[in-house]
Amino acid sequence: MEKKRMKKFMVGVGLVVLMAFPVVGAEFVTNSMAQLIEVLKSEAGQELKASACRDLGLVGGKDAVPILAGLLGDEKLAHMARYGLEQIPDPAVDEALRVALSNVKGPQLVGVINSIGARRDVKAMEQLGALLKDQDQQVAHAAAAALGRLGTVDAGKILESVLEQAKGEEMAYVCDAILCCADRLMSQRKESKALGLFEKVSNADVPVRFKAVALRGVIRCSGQVNMLVDMLNSSDQLMFSMGLMVAQELKGRKVTSALIFQLGRLHPEKVVQLVQVLGKRRDRAAAPELIALVRKKDKATRMAAVRSLSEIGDSAAAPVFMDLLKDPDPEIVQVASLGLASLSDPGVNDDVIKMLDCPDSAVRARMFDLVGQRRIKKAIPVLVKAMDDKDEVIRFAAIRNFGLLAGTSELPSMLEKIVKSTNAGEIGALEKALSSICSTGSDQGGCVQKLAESLQKATPESKSALLRVLRTVGGAAALKVVRGCVGDSNKDVHKAAVRVLSEWKTVDVIPVLQELARNSTEQLDKILSLRGCLGMVSKKEVPPKEKLSICKDVASLIQRDEEKKMLMGALAGIGNAESLNMITAYLDEPNVRRDAVSTVLAIAKKRAKKQNAAVAKAALEKVVKVAENPVDVKQAQEFLKQIEKEK
Repeated sequence: MEKKRMKKFMVGVGLVVLMAFPVVGAEFVTNSMAQLIEVLKSEAGQELKASACRDLGLVGGKDAVPILAGLLGDEKLAHMARYGLEQIPDPAVDEALRVALSNVKGPQLVGVINSIGARRDVKAMEQLGALLKDQDQQVAHAAAAALGRLGTVDAGKILESVLEQAKGEEMAYVCDAILCCADRLMSQRKESKALGLFEKVSNADVPVRFKAVALRGVIRCSGQVNMLVDMLNSSDQLMFSMGLMVAQELKGRKVTSALIFQLGRLHPEKVVQLVQVLGKRRDRAAAPELIALVRKKDKATRMAAVRSLSEIGDSAAAPVFMDLLKDPDPEIVQVASLGLASLSDPGVNDDVIKMLDCPDSAVRARMFDLVGQRRIKKAIPVLVKAMDDKDEVIRFAAIRNFGLLAGTSELPSMLEKIVKSTNAGEIGALEKALSSICSTGSDQGGCVQKLAESLQKATPESKSALLRVLRTVGGAAALKVVRGCVGDSNKDVHKAAVRVLSEWKTVDVIPVLQELARNSTEQLDKILSLRGCLGMVSKKEVPPKEKLSICKDVASLIQRDEEKKMLMGALAGIGNAESLNMITAYLDEPNVRRDAVSTVLAIAKKRAKKQNAAVAKAALEKVVKVAENPVDVKQAQEFLKQIEKEK
């Protein structure tokens, strides 16, 4: 009697642990194999028994096999029993599955066959071969698939013998199995054995989808380029597509030559696809033919040829790409520019530099962009000179790309230009260049000092740009400089300073924004400052208490509905009792009530059990009273029921 009670106790312990810990790996299974076996022997529910089966697959051994094998015929637990068995690395599993082939029927038999295939148990080969003739087509199908997964010569022979008489659906699954078996043999480097299986399917009277896959296998095993050519010349789209796949997989100059020869024989649409494959092969032997195609009239072919030349990366294409920069078609120009940027040969840089004095301003500007993309530092003197060019296109391109190459030592010359400029386009280009230099430089303190000095003598238009550069640099020193510009007598500079502060990236700006929100007399300043404060609440580095403090501080200053909605969004991220109380107050305001209802419901949904129950209950009860949408009311009532159950 005592032993019986102890047994029940151990099963109970096992059940409790199973319920408490979801399993994701063997290290998380807290029950022993013996405890899990006892669970399966007990009167436990299906869910707990299924979990025990799963866990036995992670921690079980030979002793777990009998209990799991006994469930292989169970309609409800067979799947999880097989899952457990498949994971146990013991020959006893294979023996149990082979025995089950004679004992189970229907879907459970199909499952056992699938498990044998998954474990690749070659000892079950004869039994699987016999099941190919089973009256239940699902069983026969599963047996064929399992033989295919075995991937042995003998398994292939069994499947071949069935193919000759197979028709309809049977032919389909036998073909699949033979092809799978052949692939397995190839993965074992038994190409000569795999070849016979592929040829069996390719020569049979089977649908083209199987014939195409089989021909691919034949070519991969034998390297017969003539068969690849036949596939590419096929009028069947599926066969042609499979040929393209093989063309990409098969290596060697002989293959490349055959593909090049086909370019002159195929329909233009197919030529484009073959050109794309030549690019993916990355064989430089294809470059001359692709260069010739670039000069064709058909745009799709030209585009494909340029892209493929870029993939191949042969520097011989550089002059062609440069010529294409003068093409009237902007799409051709774009792909040619990308092609030049992608060529790795350093010699291409010299070709680019030679083109920097091209009389065509559009081409010259593109060459400046290439200087930036390829990081050609030798071109810096040319860029410096071009930054004073009368042509805006040239000037802006030079400035833009100078910023990608220059260091902090070039900062003074850039600042000298921006402080004098009143041209919006030029200022924008200089701003981007300065931001690039300052954000990548090591001496950020020096950058801030130089920017601050330049602010004193800059035009109003330039000041706004310099303030944005300071935002990019960041830090306490930059923040102090921007804060000082809030008092600038020029309204545009003042607005720019406030906007930059509202978009500041680090939390050290919070006190500055709070001060502006409280003390500014300008409505726009208040709005921007409030939005900046609320944006900071979403940052991870701000502690929850400080987030709530910020929200409380700005709540009394908020007047517009837009900022009220932002505040509720910030409070929702905090989700404690105080934030929920603040949101509840907005349920009384018609203009933002809908948002307040949604926010209360969102917090209630994420609320942990018994957390802030009283406050949540009060908020939800108010939602029930004021919400206009019946769906919201119903959801609030459901949450209230949950709170009642927690008592």
